[in-house]
Amino acid sequence: MQIDYTKIGYRWKGDYSATATYVNGDVTRKDGGIYAYNGTTWVKHIQDQQNGTAKGEVLTPDDTTVVSGIVDQTLEINGLGMPEFAFPTDNPRRTGVAKLPKIDFADNSGIGMVQSMYFIMSDGTIMACGRTIHGMLGGKTRADQNLNRPTQVMFPEGAGRMVDVYPAYYCAHSIDHKGQLWGWGYNNLGQVGVGNTTTQYTPKLINGKGDLPADAKVTDVYMSNGEAGVSARIFRTDDGRMYYVGQNRQSCAGTQENNSGDYALTTPKLITKSAEIPMVKAYIGGGDYMVTVLKDAAGRMYICGEYNSAGNYVYPVADWRSAQHTLITQTSVYPAKDFMFHGSYFHGSGVGEYRIAVILFENGEIMHWGGNESGYNVTPRVYNPGGMISDGRPNGNNWKQVSCWNGYYPTIMGIKNDGSMWYMGYLPGAGSYGTQVSPGTVTNVWTRLVEYGYDNKRFVTQGINYGRFWMVEKNNGSFQNGGYNGTGVAGNGTITDGYLGNVPDSLMKLNKPIKEWIVGGYMQQASSYNTFYGLGYDGNVYSTGYDDYGQLGREDEQEYATTPSPVKF
Repeated sequence: MQIDYTKIGYRWKGDYSATATYVNGDVTRKDGGIYAYNGTTWVKHIQDQQNGTAKGEVLTPDDTTVVSGIVDQTLEINGLGMPEFAFPTDNPRRTGVAKLPKIDFADNSGIGMVQSMYFIMSDGTIMACGRTIHGMLGGKTRADQNLNRPTQVMFPEGAGRMVDVYPAYYCAHSIDHKGQLWGWGYNNLGQVGVGNTTTQYTPKLINGKGDLPADAKVTDVYMSNGEAGVSARIFRTDDGRMYYVGQNRQSCAGTQENNSGDYALTTPKLITKSAEIPMVKAYIGGGDYMVTVLKDAAGRMYICGEYNSAGNYVYPVADWRSAQHTLITQTSVYPAKDFMFHGSYFHGSGVGEYRIAVILFENGEIMHWGGNESGYNVTPRVYNPGGMISDGRPNGNNWKQVSCWNGYYPTIMGIKNDGSMWYMGYLPGAGSYGTQVSPGTVTNVWTRLVEYGYDNKRFVTQGINYGRFWMVEKNNGSFQNGGYNGTGVAGNGTITDGYLGNVPDSLMKLNKPIKEWIVGGYMQQASSYNTFYGLGYDGNVYSTGYDDYGQLGREDEQEYATTPSPVKF
């Protein structure tokens, strides 16, 4: 795609309207193409310039490959000499929301993020709302003064335009366009990475701390969302190296030659295996018994941590722990796609740690360990991998996405390539609507959730113990929840638990196309305290669900909302 620099300064106006007034420099999509108004007539832009001829090409709201803008932005040249969209400096209208946070946790117990919410704006700033405790809003230090309208996170001089933000429990990190890493918030175990355990009320530069070079280009941040692992982070740089900081139970950081028990890292420490083999992704999971996984470009996975959590791959290591990452042998033959791990301490009974792990392979098969090999309460917990590759199990392949829960009641859930939804284990929260399996029962065979049909695109899960919640995006862009809905996250106008599959009244009441979306959970029973955020193509963010700290961003006082409305910037 070529950029026509003669069109810098053109204003993007979206779809053409015969009733609208246009002036010289306005650009719209009309008559199957992209046209610019020269003050007298409309001139069609040719293909392969910065305006394409089809939806999804440059200048359209849903473009993700080159540059994109929202209505009333102009195409400009930024400090790097590259074209981008921004509002003119003399335009009093607010900047638009460009991106939502990244919260791709390997551990989905759901105790973080939702108390404070962040938005990356089109001018590279970050706006935040919700709870201010531990400096979560980056400059607002009063723990008792929650903000229900977004305020700007105060970065120091030298910070670039932010391109990603990664929030978790009382702590957040962000990456700017220079590849610099910033962190702020709760720091009791050094998880911010500045070399101490003192709360950081404003963003601090992490580059140059510990093993992370000052000129490093950080590309991603990986986090856990549960128990001990919530106080740990892994940072990836553009050369495939991984750096660990924070809580380090069972020596899961993989940063040392010999196991020395539990300790915390207050500055980024290079993970040994990533210095040997460049890695493309990392995962952190676990409650009291932590585990970390690294993945290389060939789809091989390497695991480190407590041996039961690690599927006994590190069993020969003394004291049940491995100080460095060990190859998961099956992934050297069958490339892995994704890893999910859920570990939680079951506080209700005090009987100890429960965990379950699932690997999704590129060929659509899965294997898993922990909790129970084949379903709840059928066989004892098995910490050796079950559901091996090519073991002939029915329903063992063609998975598009999988997730898992534990905490006394293990469950595995997933979407197959045909769009159908299945689960095995404990089924929670069907409420009065029911399903083919009664709520609160278990199954040790794969069971299809027939009410969801075959039009399921993607889902997220939250919750532990008895409390479970999931949100499904349909192929047509609508949203459907399952499990618990005690604070209105389903957005269907109710707080009724359950799911109705494809029944229209159960769908979220959101008549807007959504570009990207996330769900965050709060506290151990996260299924009761979830909040949904969806970024629309119109530049607005729509929120629904739990709001006890103002995280809905609506400037009103309420415990929760049952239908989505725009965040008020």
